[in-house]
Amino acid sequence: MNSEYDLCYVSDDYDEYYNEEDEEVTNMNGEDDNYDDYGYEEDEGSDDYSAEDDELVDTTWNCTVWSEDDIRRRQEKDITEICNGLLVSRVSATILLYHYKWNVTKVLDDWFANEENVRMTVGLLEKPVVGYPDAMKLICAICFDKFRRRNMYTVSCGHPFCSSCWKGYISSIRRVVLQEILLFQ
Repeated sequence: MNSEYDLCYVSDDYDEYYNEEDEEVTNMNGEDDNYDDYGYEEDEGSDDYSAEDDELVDTTWNCTVWSEDDIRRRQEKDITEICNGLLVSRVSATILLYHYKWNVTKVLDDWFANEENVRMTVGLLEKPVVGYPDAMKLICAICFDKFRRRNMYTVSCGHPFCSSCWKGYISSIRRVVLQEILLFQ
């Protein structure tokens, strides 16, 4: 390690490490570096700050606040439009709109571009996967209790749910949707 590029130099001499004389610091080109300004040039003008120098930005939003009734009316209008345009049930239309964040145009465009893909993406099946037995009572897919057929609800796949479990599921979805709406605000 006798080259001029040695990174490690061992010496017991204190003066070699700590020189008490002030030396001028230069960069690799031998030019003086001024480390005090950190790359910024000194402004020859006034050091006083004036708020008039700043450009004011308009931070107001142009928006419309809808009442709960207005939102419901608009949702009903959108659901009806999807039902009529795609010939699907109100439940299917609602699922589609929810998945597409209530964008009717996007639902229609994607549906007509590839109906099968949209159905698979949102979980709308053309035929129920689970068939109904001829029994008078069905078993709820959540609580596994037996209920009369008229007290059961089914989703697009055909799995039956009792009214209590179905209401619990819908109320949990409702809470999630309300949280999303509140977070949006």
